[in-house]
Amino acid sequence: MKLYFKPTDHRNPDSEEATLLLIEAVDKWGTEDQLRMAQEEAGELIAAINQYLRQRIPLLDVAEEVADVLIMASQVAEIIDRSSPGLVDSLLGQKLHRLRTRLGNKTEPK
Repeated sequence: MKLYFKPTDHRNPDSEEATLLLIEAVDKWGTEDQLRMAQEEAGELIAAINQYLRQRIPLLDVAEEVADVLIMASQVAEIIDRSSPGLVDSLLGQKLHRLRTRLGNKTEPK
């Protein structure tokens, strides 16, 4: 499993520990429950962004929802990787390439 975020705070687990925690969550609660939780967290992020844009909540609240979505997105990627190894990484690479092209950056990173 690959993390799609980088734990940066000393209070957070390192990448290896975070990866193991996310795999354990998928194993414990199962695919369907984690996919439903990902839906819920994505919805909460959408709502938080709307409230922030209306100046009803602070940016911190949006950041908390972003963290939840990143955690769940990594679990969804793990679920997908179990049946289609490398698919998410491949698509992520393609989409980053497309973004790079749209931004006018023709050279690939090393």
